[in-house]
Order: sequence, then C-alpha cells, then structure tokens
Amino acid sequence: MVPEGLSPWLFKVNRVLDDTVDIYSITKVTQTLAETGNPKEFIEYSYDKVQQYISNRDLIKMEEKHIKMIFLSFLSMNEIYIPYSELEMNKGYSDIVLVPDTRYNIKNSQIWELKYIKANEDPDKKIEDAKKQIQQYEADQKFQRLAQDTTLYKYIILGYKDKVEILKQ
Repeated sequence: MVPEGLSPWLFKVNRVLDDTVDIYSITKVTQTLAETGNPKEFIEYSYDKVQQYISNRDLIKMEEKHIKMIFLSFLSMNEIYIPYSELEMNKGYSDIVLVPDTRYNIKNSQIWELKYIKANEDPDKKIEDAKKQIQQYEADQKFQRLAQDTTLYKYIILGYKDKVEILKQ
C-alpha cells in the first residue's frame, strides 16, 4: 500500500532501493515544517540522518557551512519553500531564508541563523551575534517584500558534534 501523499512511482523507487531513500519521512517532516512553522522535526531528522555517517575526522573541520549544506540538501527535495542561501539583506548575508512557493498555500516564511559550536567554544557569544543578525535581516525591505503576507518565524540553530539545538526568536 502506498503511504498517503507519496506517489506510486516514488513508492516503487523506495521499494526497489530497499528503503534506502526514505522519501516518506522527508516529506512528513517537511510538511510539518510548512504547516506549523516549527522546524524542529525537520532539522533533527536531517541533522541526525547525516550525523550517523560523519566520522570524527570530519567533525574536526566541521563548520557552519557544512550544517547549512545538510539542511539545504533536504530542503531541495521538495518545492514547498524557495530556500535562499546567503541572501544579501541589509548589508549582511543570511544563512538560510525560506519563502513559501506561491503555488502552495503555505503562510509562513523563515530566517535560520546557523552557528556551529565546537567543544571549546561558548555558545552564548554566538547566540548574541545570531540575534543581532536576525534583527538586521528581518528589517531588510527586499526580504519584507519576499515574505509579504506570511508569518515570519526566526530561529537560531546551533549545531554541535552530536546534537542540534533550535532557539526560537
């Protein structure tokens, strides 16, 4: 039986690949993100999926741009949002901005400011920097036009070696 919301073709591909591509779970967490504006399930799912394959050697050089690529990879698997990476806003560059595709009835847009926290770093300074950056970005006129008629959700996402933390602003 084909799970609700999944095309028979994708279900067949999933079965042929012996469930190595979990389209259903990706669709489910993305749908929750779009419906509620809460990225927790999406972020934890995508981060955890990739973290299980990363070696300690990879983590030595882990940076913010790497966790951004994790999220953008999963966001690109559907068309619900138009994700912008490094969108220039008020003389700064946002990490990830999500604007709903107008073909769908999604009524939220999002700003995600990402910070990777290494073992010897204090997250408080990075959190304060992220708060200032988000304030700067949300005041941008271009962004305000892109996000027009949507509810804006703002999140600071802290990536650690073995977990991810989401702070709503």
